[in-house]
Amino acid sequence: MFAVAGTFLYSREMNSSKRLTLTAVFLFGLSLFIFYMSFDVYAYLDENGIHINCASTIKAVESYQWEEVKSVTQLNKRGLPAQLEIALEDDKKILLNLHSDWYAKRRAFYEMLREYEIPLDTMEK
Repeated sequence: MFAVAGTFLYSREMNSSKRLTLTAVFLFGLSLFIFYMSFDVYAYLDENGIHINCASTIKAVESYQWEEVKSVTQLNKRGLPAQLEIALEDDKKILLNLHSDWYAKRRAFYEMLREYEIPLDTMEK
C-alpha cells in the first residue's frame, strides 16, 4: 500500500503521464480494499446464541440470543450442508457459510435447536 502511494506521489511530483497516475490511483484503491478485507470477520454459534464480528460495523460483536431465532434453513449444495440461513424475530436474516469445523459440532447445534424448539428446514441450493 505504501509502495503504491509512493508511486502516486512520485508520478505527481515528476508530472508523469496520466496513465501512470491513474494506474497508481487504481492500485492504491485496490490495496485499500484488500486491507479492508483482511480484518478479522467471523461468526460462531454457542449455547448463548449467534455471535458475528463484521468489519463493516464499529461494534465489536453482534450477538443474537437463541430466543430471537424464528427458524433455521440448512442450504445444501450437492447433498452436503453448505450454509445456514437464520431467520430472526425482526425479519432479519443471517447467512452463515459452513466450514469444516462445523461438521464436528453439528450434533450440538441440532440439540440446541431442539432445546429451544427452533424449526429446522433443509433446502437444496
